[in-house]
Amino acid sequence: MPDILLRGQHGTYAFNPYNRANLLGEGGMGRVFLGVNVTTRRRVAVKVVHKELTANEQVVQRAAREASLQFNHPNLVKMLDFVPVNGIYHLIA
Repeated sequence: MPDILLRGQHGTYAFNPYNRANLLGEGGMGRVFLGVNVTTRRRVAVKVVHKELTANEQVVQRAAREASLQFNHPNLVKMLDFVPVNGIYHLIA
């Protein structure tokens, strides 16, 4: 399967969730995959929120808030984008 392209407000990202080697982890909110910023070629993490959680508006708002956090600290992950596509929500870090 080819990469999935996500066009966000701050960039375009590609990732392939069908390649198990790209799965970085999974938690209560979603799965995290290795991706890349198409323009800069920098690696990114793409968190895909579990589909069954997206029916809850509070979960979607929480994901959007998480993506909008802009902390600049060496011990924190920098959030880059929030990309909704057809009811599937992606957080880019």
